[in-house]
Amino acid sequence: MSLQALEEKIVRLEKKLEKLEHDVAEHLREAVRGEDAPLEEKAPRVSWALVWFAYPIALILFTLGAAAGASYYWTH
Repeated sequence: MSLQALEEKIVRLEKKLEKLEHDVAEHLREAVRGEDAPLEEKAPRVSWALVWFAYPIALILFTLGAAAGASYYWTH
């Protein structure tokens, strides 16, 4: 191969590399915003709603469990 042919091949490969870098960057941006993103990044209000819904239920269940345990302890 001549030097000019090698230089042309290098230029083509550099263009392919730039396109691949652009595609990867675009894919990463879509992943952060899109379906691959965690729930907190897609809809932070939904995740906080789950926290504020689950916390009182867990607290109520813990209280009921503690009351049931205490009543069992005192009656047996």
